Amino acid sequence: MSLETQSQESRTGRAIRLHGKKVSWSELCNYILDLIENEKITGTDALSKQLGKTPKQTRRYLLKMAQDGKITLDADTGRLEKTQKAVNHEKFERLQKSDFGKIREIGRWFGNLTCKPAVAANYQYSLKRIFDKIMVNPSAALASKQAFIETWKTFKDFNDADMGVGHDQCYRIAFRSLGDEFDYHINLALGKKIGLTSKHDSYKKYAGAALSTTLTKIIGKEMLENGDFEVYTWFRIGCRTGGRTGAIASMTWDKIVFDEENFEVAQHETKDPRGDEWIGEDGEWQRKLPAIDLLHVLKHWKNLDESPNSKFVWFEDKGSDIANRKAILKIRSRVIKTLRRYLEQHYDEMDLLTREYAQIEPGHLLRHTFAQLLRDEGATSEQIRVAGCWKSAEIISWYTAASKSEKDVIKRIGAKVDSFSQEESDIMLGGKKN
Repeated sequence: MSLETQSQESRTGRAIRLHGKKVSWSELCNYILDLIENEKITGTDALSKQLGKTPKQTRRYLLKMAQDGKITLDADTGRLEKTQKAVNHEKFERLQKSDFGKIREIGRWFGNLTCKPAVAANYQYSLKRIFDKIMVNPSAALASKQAFIETWKTFKDFNDADMGVGHDQCYRIAFRSLGDEFDYHINLALGKKIGLTSKHDSYKKYAGAALSTTLTKIIGKEMLENGDFEVYTWFRIGCRTGGRTGAIASMTWDKIVFDEENFEVAQHETKDPRGDEWIGEDGEWQRKLPAIDLLHVLKHWKNLDESPNSKFVWFEDKGSDIANRKAILKIRSRVIKTLRRYLEQHYDEMDLLTREYAQIEPGHLLRHTFAQLLRDEGATSEQIRVAGCWKSAEIISWYTAASKSEKDVIKRIGAKVDSFSQEESDIMLGGKKN
């Protein structure tokens, strides 16, 4: 059977076998890349032994990976030359040393990027094209926020005329990234007006969408009464740590300090690569210091674990990074599906904003709840940032709105405004609809 046939079969459900387990073509590629990049195994014979395949079969895999652009083979010898990851790093370094990269403002922005080298390279290529096309110096474009906005409007006019409206996503992302470095943040209204929006901008309207303390207690009690200890534990972790769903799903017991005086939880967040590689993914280990009640929940969940020596909080170690990542996706999907079912039963008890967000992002709603409950207790944006390991205090405004006490003050002030007489109210309450 040819490799092309195997690849096609893997995409239609019939997977390739690796060490007795079925894997997809992409999973096999990731496994081979891991051997090449991390284990420094580059020879065909050595790779074939690790894969449990014949050298001829392994060679076919490598040829297909080269066709897909995942690795580079020497044109003369056919031997492995470099992986795409190595190529991206070289491209990244070349861009830093280029004339464009040496411009002070571009160098500052490029040096502070936290995304992967391949993404950073694409950003810089997009920016260079923007400034080349309208012949504007980056220093002039970044002289002020107004200059920054006018530069984008000029480029958009050129690009729309040349490429047609809507063909500017890569440019928008790169240009907004540049602006953020110099604190030229574009709000949703302005972004819509000048065509410089981000898909995440729409999520700002969900600031304050969160479950109330009362509702979290009610939902938690229902989970316990139904014996859904798995989703209950997840629910409590989400509300107490603010971790994203992927970070919660990949938690391990060895990253939890069970001592009451030093209780802490470490979660691996992959949204912003920071050099902390784990189970084949670049991310950042974030230390959380949650309330002590979560410690008791985690202890109870650990006691229920039928595999006391299990490494992961939710499942047994599958023996490989690929298999563990697959297990993480599976547990996340299962728990979020169950969580959604519990939330649906209480839509009528939620405010309109929370209900709408619960329908869209039930898992991420717990992250919002974590931040808003802290706000309700009087925590400042900076304190919430530290507690949830956010990059800046500014982003907290995407998650929280006025605290409960602040809303109560607004209501009390509103009640003092003598807009309606008691007589009018009595008539309204006792009146009939015509």
